[in-house]
Amino acid sequence: MGSERKRQCVLRGSLTVEAALLMPVIFLVVFMSLYLTVHIHNRMWICAYAAEQAVSGHIQPDPELLFAGKMVSERSESDTQRSVCIRGETVYFTGQVLWGAEVSACYDICRPVPYLWKIKAAKGLLD
Repeated sequence: MGSERKRQCVLRGSLTVEAALLMPVIFLVVFMSLYLTVHIHNRMWICAYAAEQAVSGHIQPDPELLFAGKMVSERSESDTQRSVCIRGETVYFTGQVLWGAEVSACYDICRPVPYLWKIKAAKGLLD
């Protein structure tokens, strides 16, 4: 009976040691997955924000992102094209930058009214 009890104590002790060695690895995987998910979320928001800025041409307030650092946006417009470049960062809770994201969006400016006038004029020539 005495050896059986010692064996149960050793088994319980080995489970405690295994859990103590395995828990930091599990926490690391969980937190890195969380931060990767936040980074992908921020990148998708920045991408949608850049596309919206390029298409509409209106300057909108910066979106609220999770664990985000500074966001820098550059806009340029010519007669035929509008482009927007946005850089953002995902930061660790200590303020250290984990990942950066840079998204560029370009949009060819179309002016539908003169285009429709040309089509109407061409239709008039064919009739």
